[in-house]
Amino acid sequence: MLVLTRGVGQSIRIGDDVRLTIRGKLRAQMTVALTAPDGLAILDDADATVAPAEAHRCMRRYEVAVMAGESLRIGQDIVVWFGANPRGGWLGLWRGRQVRVGIDAPRAVPVHREEIYRRIRRGEPLRAAEAI
Repeated sequence: MLVLTRGVGQSIRIGDDVRLTIRGKLRAQMTVALTAPDGLAILDDADATVAPAEAHRCMRRYEVAVMAGESLRIGQDIVVWFGANPRGGWLGLWRGRQVRVGIDAPRAVPVHREEIYRRIRRGEPLRAAEAI
């Protein structure tokens, strides 16, 4: 599992098709925006399908309110945890407007902070610490 800390307004890229953005945080509740391809299912903790807020061409946009300790499943292989570790333990919510996000994805699926993803797409070199 990869654990990233993101602030309000910051994004994570999961593969080339999924973008997760932290839209807001108030104590243990977060609002998350997801952009995903049309055929990819987004499920909540209760395995209920999350309804998209908008649909454009072949992409859908989701606005989801989650509490610390809850997760979202993206497709069949990817699980995103907010403030809790599925293997036991607590990732912790960060202070202020920061959130700790745990991502469980197959090794073949690249997961990057948005700014690193953009640098990779532009072909810019990364420092050793950024390549993680």
